[in-house]
Order: sequence, then structure tokens, then C-alpha cells
Amino acid sequence: MVSGPTDATVITLPWNFAADDAGLRNLVSFTKEDMVQLTGSVVIRDSILQTEPGVVEKFISATLKGHLAVRENRAEAIATLTRNVKISDALATKSYDVIRPALTIDGGLSDESQRKALDLILQVQGIKEVPPLERLFDFAIQKRLSAEFRNKNWKP
Repeated sequence: MVSGPTDATVITLPWNFAADDAGLRNLVSFTKEDMVQLTGSVVIRDSILQTEPGVVEKFISATLKGHLAVRENRAEAIATLTRNVKISDALATKSYDVIRPALTIDGGLSDESQRKALDLILQVQGIKEVPPLERLFDFAIQKRLSAEFRNKNWKP
């Protein structure tokens, strides 16, 4: 963008802040538009869920623990972003502070957020028929694991 061959693009965190610093113009902020984009989601085929339920549960458990650790440990999360993404502490801090409100207490999505995410996908794809949420979203394992973590007073 800065050198000129591209006129416009979607830029994700943390590079949107670098674009701001470079003087580029922000036309739309998905966060400010109250749009829900599914990033960092766990997507799985039904066949794997049926044939490897233990593996799926372990994966979701580890992912949920990571989600909760990021949510509850700001300083650690910022240090990890700085190190792994190779960005400045200031940029990692800005990024964390933007994503923190989206980090739900149980790692799931409310029905309202599911609808918003689905509406965006349907709009982009030009699909008129709205499928039921339960056809696309299944948070049963995540909800059960989240409840187990709470009952055991698990802390990140």
C-alpha cells in the first residue's frame, strides 16, 4: 500500500496500526461497524468428530485454555504477541486492547454474535436462505469444558 501498487485492501491487526502510522486512510473498521468475523475459530468435519472424539476434545480443551490465558493475562499475551509476531510492545499492546473485548469468558459465541457472523457470510456470498444456527455452530464441547474448568476453579 505504501509503495503504491495496491489502492485498497483489508488489513488485519496489528498491521492496521502500521497503516495508520504510515498515513494511510482507514475507510472501514469492522470492529466499529459491529461486524463479527470468525477468526480463530475451530472448524471440523462431522466425520472427524464421530471417529476421533477424544482428539477433538483434547484439541478444544487446549484451545480453550489458551483463549482463557490470553483473556486473563494481558502482560503475558502482549509479550507473546511481541515475540511471536515480531512487533513492538506498543503495537502488541494496541492490538491486545482492541481484541480483548471480543475474548468471551467461556470461549464461545452468543446467539447474537453467531447471527451477525452468519449474516455477513450470507451477504458476501449472496445467499438468501438463512440456515438455522445449529446447522453451522455447535458449542456443546466448548460449553461442557468451560463448565468443567469453572467447577474445578481452573485458572490460566
